Amino acid sequence: MISTIGIMRNKTLIFKIFIELLAVAFFVSFDLLTKELIYEPILKSGKDFIIIDGVLRFTTGQNPGAAWGMFSNSTLILGIFSIAMSAVMLAVLLSLTNNPHTSIKFALSLTIGGALGNGIDRLTLEHVRDFVYFELIDYPIFNFADSELIIGLILLFIYAIFIYKPANTAPKKAKVNLDVAK
Repeated sequence: MISTIGIMRNKTLIFKIFIELLAVAFFVSFDLLTKELIYEPILKSGKDFIIIDGVLRFTTGQNPGAAWGMFSNSTLILGIFSIAMSAVMLAVLLSLTNNPHTSIKFALSLTIGGALGNGIDRLTLEHVRDFVYFELIDYPIFNFADSELIIGLILLFIYAIFIYKPANTAPKKAKVNLDVAK
């Protein structure tokens, strides 16, 4: 017979997993929607959309490689790698369902969302759609998936350095009293 407490724990666990998957889906969807709603119209019109003249604009760029065009024309391998790493990170995320630190779960959700967004582009279009251009510093064109990846990785790094505390698994040493009774 299943206890009420057991059922409630399962419902809570299922709800937590649902929220984590929903966060990942949000970040993937946000990236893909911005590519459809911003990139595609600019591509069709051939005209950049200026946000702040001389500072920030939406334009179009197609990246067949990884960051800054590295590994150009390795789209299939990069796409498969993106999806595979997303699956590994998703397994890690789900294993942390009961972790009280939402920061690591948020960071993983961002990272997975970014990796999946660009992975989907690579596998379906054979390039990544980039459109955000910081003219002021002539930074390479990027997209929101890139931002999700970078922010997620920075947050994971911060978590690892400042928040994560490994469990002390070493057994405590017994104090040896060397005093001889007088």
